[in-house]
Amino acid sequence: LLSLCWGQIGVIQITAGFFTWIVVMAENGFWPSRLIGIRRAWDAAAINDLEDSYGQEWTYRQRKILEYMGYAAFLAAIIVVQIANLLICKTRRLSLFQQGLRTNMFVNFCLIFMPVLAVLLIYIPGLNRSIFLERLQPLWWLCPVPFALMIFGYDEIRKLFIRKSPEGWVAKETYH
Repeated sequence: LLSLCWGQIGVIQITAGFFTWIVVMAENGFWPSRLIGIRRAWDAAAINDLEDSYGQEWTYRQRKILEYMGYAAFLAAIIVVQIANLLICKTRRLSLFQQGLRTNMFVNFCLIFMPVLAVLLIYIPGLNRSIFLERLQPLWWLCPVPFALMIFGYDEIRKLFIRKSPEGWVAKETYH
């Protein structure tokens, strides 16, 4: 169970978060190679001419807004992949397509509540700044979708192996 949750699905989820964060930073001019070792200058309020990968200068305030966008992007990515995680945890052996979504209304409520809460936290003025988040471009919400599909597909294939061979290696190692 630990191997499946933390060693496999968890790694995909954290990768989705960091990938989305990197996309936000890169689209704003800070390529990953430029971000390495930049923390001291990034957090220095006295530095108002920090150059990005394209030579554009960033003020302290602009950098903080971008940092908060990165936080919001990471949160949004985790919410998106957690929706996939919620769907895969709904059944242990059956495919979600066999089980359906009608059997547990609380799970269905959570499927709506999680993204709505994330949108409220990220887009309500004042609230977002109080928890160090900044508005995201709508397209950035799509960055973690391939990771969510990977999680869903991975688990559907895992469940298929378990149904085909209940005593097999996959069942012994990943059935919880």
